Amino acid sequence: MVTLPLLRLADRGSLRLPGGQVVQLRSAWPEDRDPVVRMYYRLSPTTIYYRLFVPAPPTPDWAARFAALAIPSEADRGALVAFLDGEVVGFANYAETSTGHHEAELALVVEDAWQRQGIGRALLAALVEEAARHEVGVFNAIILGDNARALRFLTRFFPWAEVRLEDREFAVRAALQPDQRISDGRVRFPG
Repeated sequence: MVTLPLLRLADRGSLRLPGGQVVQLRSAWPEDRDPVVRMYYRLSPTTIYYRLFVPAPPTPDWAARFAALAIPSEADRGALVAFLDGEVVGFANYAETSTGHHEAELALVVEDAWQRQGIGRALLAALVEEAARHEVGVFNAIILGDNARALRFLTRFFPWAEVRLEDREFAVRAALQPDQRISDGRVRFPG
């Protein structure tokens, strides 16, 4: 198992949105839980369902669960947040899988009002860079079968990804770099 340190990097970059707003990307810290809770209350029921796989109501209990999934509390996770005007508008994280082999489960969500403006792509690009530094070579993701936008997003970012439909869910498995190969459950690096 690869042990990942909880890094407190102040800045992972910024992104200027089409409307001129500037989004700051940085590593997630435990004190980001309250801004993530506030973000939860701004999400549509559909976005919450696609992230949690249940129709979760806007209650403090569910908001706390959502924040706990977003912000790392263990050393085998990496997480980034996107801040705009002091509020979290998106996050991306990964958690090492129990199977090891340098693989991790990916999660990403962007607040509805800020979707389709490049925040998700910027978060994922920064997360790939972070994960590669920690010897993670493959991201796995489960996407509900009716979430075509998320599937299209991931397969555009990782056009070499393996995608399987399993019981009304898409299982996406992507090497972080196109020159890596996945065989027998292990990542093969070139050279």
